[in-house]
Amino acid sequence: MAFDGGPMPADVNVPVTGTSIFDPVLCELVYRWFCPPGGTVLDPFAGGSVRGLVASKLGLQYVGLDLSARQCAANEQQAEVICGEADPRPVWIVGDAANLDTLVGDMEADLVFSCPPYGDLEVYSEDPADLSTMDWPDFLRVYRLIIGRAVARLRENRFACFVVGDFRDKQGFYCNFPGETVAAFQDAGARLYNEAVLVTAVGSLPIRVGKQFASGRKLGKTHQNVLVFYKGDPKRIRQEFPQEIEVGEVSGAGDGGDCVVVRVSAAMLRQQFHECEPGYIASVCHGACCQSSGRAGGTLITIHPQEEAAIALRGGVVREGILQPQAGKCPFKQGDGLCGLHGTVDKPFGCIASPFTLNTKGTLIVRNRYRCLRCYKAEPCLPAYKTFRASLNLLFGDAEAERIVAHLEAGGGDLDTQMPSGHYQILRDNDEVKKQAGSGPAPELP
Repeated sequence: MAFDGGPMPADVNVPVTGTSIFDPVLCELVYRWFCPPGGTVLDPFAGGSVRGLVASKLGLQYVGLDLSARQCAANEQQAEVICGEADPRPVWIVGDAANLDTLVGDMEADLVFSCPPYGDLEVYSEDPADLSTMDWPDFLRVYRLIIGRAVARLRENRFACFVVGDFRDKQGFYCNFPGETVAAFQDAGARLYNEAVLVTAVGSLPIRVGKQFASGRKLGKTHQNVLVFYKGDPKRIRQEFPQEIEVGEVSGAGDGGDCVVVRVSAAMLRQQFHECEPGYIASVCHGACCQSSGRAGGTLITIHPQEEAAIALRGGVVREGILQPQAGKCPFKQGDGLCGLHGTVDKPFGCIASPFTLNTKGTLIVRNRYRCLRCYKAEPCLPAYKTFRASLNLLFGDAEAERIVAHLEAGGGDLDTQMPSGHYQILRDNDEVKKQAGSGPAPELP
C-alpha cells in the first residue's frame, strides 16, 4: 500500500518521541480482514501514528487515545504531511483511556485495535495514570476496566484485535499477559476467535540473551501475540463482512502459491565475493552496493509501491520508485556504512535482493555492477550463492534456495527452478526502475 498523498518531503522534521513503531503491514492486514469498509476504529492505547495513518489511507475513521500531548501532536504533524485531502483525518485525543466514555462521547466502533503497554517493561512517562508506572495488580485492574469500556463501544458482530507480548516480573517469571488479555476480553463480552504470532527482528537478541541465559537460563523472545476477538454471533460474519479478501503472498514466504519458472546461471552464481558482514562493511566497502555514480546524489535504492508506506513512516522520501538521498547518501545508512533498517521488516526488497537480477532471457544472474565493488574476488571469498544466500532465500523461499545451493555445491550446471510470482514481479519492477534511472557503475569508495 502506498500513501496516495505523496512521499514525505525532505524538509519536514517529524519529532522523534521514543514510541516504538508499529508494524504497518500487520496494521493493513488487520484493517482489511477485520474491519468493514468505511468503518470506525477505536484505539485506547494509541502511542505512535502508524495505526491512525494506515487507517486513513484505507478510508477508515480512526480515533486513538493517548496520555501524551506531545505524542498526539507529533502524530498530527505526520498526518498533516502523509494524509491526502480525500482521506479521513485520524483523530488523536489526549487523555486517560480509563475515561474512555467521557473522551469519545457517543461513538460506536467497528473495530477495536490496539497495542497496550507491556506492564512496566517500558515506562513511557511519570504520569500516575500511565499503566506502565503501575504495579501488576493495579495495572490489571485498570487494564481490564479499559478493555471493558472499549468492548462496550464495539458494535455487535464486530472484531477487536490486541497485539501483546509476555514479559517477566521482578523475579523473572512470566506474567501471562496474553492470557490475562484473553480473560479480560471474554469477561467484557468478546471471545477469542483468531490467534497469530508476529515474529519480530532478532537484532541484538543473540548478544543480549547470552548473559541472561548463562546466569538464569532465560530464553529470549522474538515474537508477539496477535489476538483477535469477536463480539456477537460468528454465523453473521459472512453477512457483516461480505467483501472478498485479497490474500497475497507475504514477502519472504516462498513456498506454495503461483510460481514462475526461472533459470539460474551456475557460472554467474559461482562468481567469488567477500562475505557481506558488518566488519567488512564498516572498514572496507562502506556499503557501496547501494550507491551509484550514474545518478545525481549517488543513490539507487528501489522502493516498491508495496513498501512505500513503511519507508515514509520511517522518514524516508520516495520519488519515482527511488529512495531519495539525504546529505548525498541513503537516509538509513549509518556513519560506518551499516544499514539502519537491517534486521527489520522495513528493509526494502530491492536492498535485500539487490545482488541478483534477471537478464533479457529471464535467467537469474549476479548484477553486473557488483563486479565493480570491492567485495568482488576479495579474499577470503565465497561463491555468490553462499555470500548472498539470504537474498536467494528471499527470492525463492528457504526450501527452493536450499535445492539451488545443493545443486551448485554438487557441481551442477544451469538449473530451472521456481520463483514465487509476486517476488518475480517485484524483481522485474525494481529492475525497470533502475533501468529508467540509469544506474551506471558502482562507485569505488575510499
